[in-house]
Amino acid sequence: MSKSIDVNTKTQKRRPDQTGTLVGTRFQPEMLARIDEWIVRVPPPYPSRPEAVRRLIGPMLDYYRQLDVGLDPQIVGLDASEKHSIEQWRKSLPDELSLPEAIRHLIKEGLKHERGK
Repeated sequence: MSKSIDVNTKTQKRRPDQTGTLVGTRFQPEMLARIDEWIVRVPPPYPSRPEAVRRLIGPMLDYYRQLDVGLDPQIVGLDASEKHSIEQWRKSLPDELSLPEAIRHLIKEGLKHERGK
């Protein structure tokens, strides 16, 4: 009698070395459909839904981290008087904004103003 051939074509998924924190979330059908659309557009092997969400969120978090770093007054190129003016304006607001948030707000308002011309 001949030995059977192993026909298991699935690759075993390896657990991460560290166990992360479980974040349970629900998705509305429209968002879930968009995630599924993204999954079929990536090259095989296709990620699971949780892996797809991780892959989508990672770059977004990196992007927002760059925004915060990129709006550092020294990196943006503000001199001391410009930074002081922004600080004074920021303190006059009813809601407390961080300096990067204040700079981002001023940039958005400036862009709106430019588009309105």
